[in-house]
Amino acid sequence: MVEPQLRCQKAVADVTASRFAQQRECRHYLDFGSGVGSGAILFARHDFQVTLADIGTRLLDFSRWRLALRGLPAQPIDLNAAASQPGIRFRQCHGRLRNLVDPPGAVEQIGSALKPGGFLFARITAEPDEDRPQHIVQDFEPTFERLRSLGFIEVWRDEWLWGR
Repeated sequence: MVEPQLRCQKAVADVTASRFAQQRECRHYLDFGSGVGSGAILFARHDFQVTLADIGTRLLDFSRWRLALRGLPAQPIDLNAAASQPGIRFRQCHGRLRNLVDPPGAVEQIGSALKPGGFLFARITAEPDEDRPQHIVQDFEPTFERLRSLGFIEVWRDEWLWGR
């Protein structure tokens, strides 16, 4: 079970990402590691073209069902079946990198899916937490190096929400 504080933090992060994207007139949203699609619902309700990307086929099915129940369209990408989707380019991507075995590889995938001038909105922090074994990354320096090599620059940070 997700603790209420973490649910609140994720909800605040989704709203913050949505407002950030709206202010920059982004219209396409890639939810990389979409999980159950909560962020996707928020973005779709604000008229973004939403793409869900996850390694869990059941999660993608559940997310699509949740969006369809609300009459909201979304395109799924099964990350197990395709390394990338040629021709799809996004202006904004919300990523969850701390649950991945290879965050630098994921950054490479995301970078190829972003339009020039696009934004990656991501939680890139690592703190040991025995209650969350799915947060497997403890050192993001290789990820930061890969981001720099791809030309990413940090444009905004919220210390309370994202940590130091």
